[in-house]
Amino acid sequence: MRDRGVRPYFHTDGHVMEVVEDLIEAGPSILNIQDVVNVIDNIETECKGRICISLDIDRQRLMPFGRPDEIRDHIKKAILKLGSKKGGLMLGAGIYPDARLENVEALCQAMEEYMNYYI
Repeated sequence: MRDRGVRPYFHTDGHVMEVVEDLIEAGPSILNIQDVVNVIDNIETECKGRICISLDIDRQRLMPFGRPDEIRDHIKKAILKLGSKKGGLMLGAGIYPDARLENVEALCQAMEEYMNYYI
C-alpha cells in the first residue's frame, strides 16, 4: 500500500495501550485512538513522533456533560502533549444530540486557537 502512495489509517476503540507497540509495528501511517481510556500522557509516551495520532475527543462524558473550560483545557493539553511535526496529530470529535451547544463552541474555538501549537 505504501509503495502506491497510500497512507494506511488504523482505527481502534477502547483501551489499547498494552498492544499499541504492535499496532504501530503493523505499519499504519495514522493511528486513531481514544483519549480518555488510553490517557493522553500514555499516548504521548508511546506514540508521539512515531506515528500520526488521530485522537477521538471524548463524546460520552466531556462533550455532553463537561464544562466549556474543561473542553478548552482538554484540547490544549492534547495538542501541546501530542502535537508534533514528526508524526503529526489529527483531532476528531463526534457531535451527538446530547452535546451542549456551548461545549461545541468551546471545542471549535479551542481547536482553532491551538491548531498551530506543538512541542
